[in-house]
Amino acid sequence: MKLSHKTASQLLAQYTQRQKVLQTYAEEAMCFRYAPGEEPDLLRPPYEYEQSLNDTLELNQKIRIITHAIKKFEISTKVPHFDLTLDQALQLNGMQDSMLQTMKSMIVRVPVRRSITRKGAVEYDVANYNISKVTADYENLLAEQALLKEQLNKICVDKLFEVDL
Repeated sequence: MKLSHKTASQLLAQYTQRQKVLQTYAEEAMCFRYAPGEEPDLLRPPYEYEQSLNDTLELNQKIRIITHAIKKFEISTKVPHFDLTLDQALQLNGMQDSMLQTMKSMIVRVPVRRSITRKGAVEYDVANYNISKVTADYENLLAEQALLKEQLNKICVDKLFEVDL
């Protein structure tokens, strides 16, 4: 079947969530407790080991297939306007987020801030960088990231790849 990166990722998330639900149910249902005088068969939760195992193995296989197909697509797909593969561009996007967050905190910081210590002494915290330069770099990085995100969105939604489920 042909899927987009976005659709494959959503399907992978669904299968992973279903796997967690199956595992949690199996852990809860494989044993049960009853008190003397209670009828065990009335309290026994429905649980079939073989069925649970088969369902888990089937989901594991689907998760491996989709994960492999996504990774193969990510390392073989080039991002237009960038000399990067999709997996590299996705990593770069996360790194840019972190850099932008740091730059933003530098921009909004007051260049000189006065504080008073517990003993009443006056101290000054002074920005040790050029705020104008950081602001310009922030704007440039923001524009670069916008272009990258636009390209990533196009690829992740429009390009299809084969997944043999």
